[in-house]
Amino acid sequence: MAEKKRYNWIDESVVIDFDMPKIMENLILDMEQLDREENYGYLNDCDALDDMAKEFYVQGRLTKTQWDTLVRHL
Repeated sequence: MAEKKRYNWIDESVVIDFDMPKIMENLILDMEQLDREENYGYLNDCDALDDMAKEFYVQGRLTKTQWDTLVRHL
């Protein structure tokens, strides 16, 4: 029997194993819920997460590798 996927759009094979600002963690939790509900609002939040990650990268709070990982995951 095939394993049931938890998400519709999130790539669960990409592991996020680094610390990030709390606001970003909260956005990802909201996105996970939207994904499970197949709510297309998830796609808007993808753009918001990318913008947020870019800003945290510019501020030195995320590395480029971490930013890329977030975008690949979501």
